[in-house]
Amino acid sequence: MGHSAHLRLHSVNTRPAFPCRLLAGFSLVLGLLLAGCDFKHPYGEPSDEPIDPALVGSWIESETVKDKGPSTLEVEAVTGSEFRVKFNDRTFTARRVKGTPDNFLQLQLPASKDGDTSAHLYTFCFFGLVDGELVVKRLTEPDGASFETPESVQAYVGRALAGETFTAYRYRFRRK
Repeated sequence: MGHSAHLRLHSVNTRPAFPCRLLAGFSLVLGLLLAGCDFKHPYGEPSDEPIDPALVGSWIESETVKDKGPSTLEVEAVTGSEFRVKFNDRTFTARRVKGTPDNFLQLQLPASKDGDTSAHLYTFCFFGLVDGELVVKRLTEPDGASFETPESVQAYVGRALAGETFTAYRYRFRRK
């Protein structure tokens, strides 16, 4: 499935390291993939900036873990700036964030069935399209780190956006 790696933000945005047409808003889709990498607080206010409609459709994981079948991803436009993303059996809402690059998304995870919002509710991704495949780099919590306050989430994600090294899972999907 995903691979843990330390990545530089600029490598996502430079042609040699990530030769692709950036797809606004698709990072959301992949950000929702793994449980345990979610944050309790958003990074920022959702944007009304449009998400590229080319992201809409059915995707299947290109790289899978041995002895496990590929994960699936369904992306549906709700509005021009909001997508509904279904990863296997979990559904998320994806939006761009005001003042962030086009290839950065904030995904909101659903509250528990009883409405409890104390669980981790957000995840963040960088994304791009490479050779017809969707590549997503999802920010994860570094070992031993705690993000209990909005300020701690904003500081960590802000450092990743500023080009500092961050911990991420990398995913590749192809169209079904």
